[in-house]
Amino acid sequence: MKKYLLMFLLVTLLTLPLLAEEKTSSSPTSTPEQTQSQKTFYTQEDVLLLVEQLKAEADAAIENAYDEGYKAGVQEYAPKLASLEVQIEWLKSENKKQNLEKWTIPLWTCVGAGAGFLGGWIIRGN
Repeated sequence: MKKYLLMFLLVTLLTLPLLAEEKTSSSPTSTPEQTQSQKTFYTQEDVLLLVEQLKAEADAAIENAYDEGYKAGVQEYAPKLASLEVQIEWLKSENKKQNLEKWTIPLWTCVGAGAGFLGGWIIRGN
């Protein structure tokens, strides 16, 4: 019984760092009614693309409003444009942080399997 407990604890101890990842929390930007009606999940790259398109549309709206002489349009979209630029930079930095190098996944899989076999061999041998 003690052998199995030690083997389980060893495997658990060795696999926890592989399963752990930092969770990023963000405040909800929509109402609960909107989130219930939305069933689509977007990847971070898709969100970044959508925000960049929104920024381009805001730039175009500002230029059009300025060209037409409507100061209200500039006053309305200028703060939104500044916040969108901050969001784009934040999303780009988060995307760079979360990308794993492709060679690390097979490496840690082999390390975990080897540790499991080694732990089982040690426990069975004693």
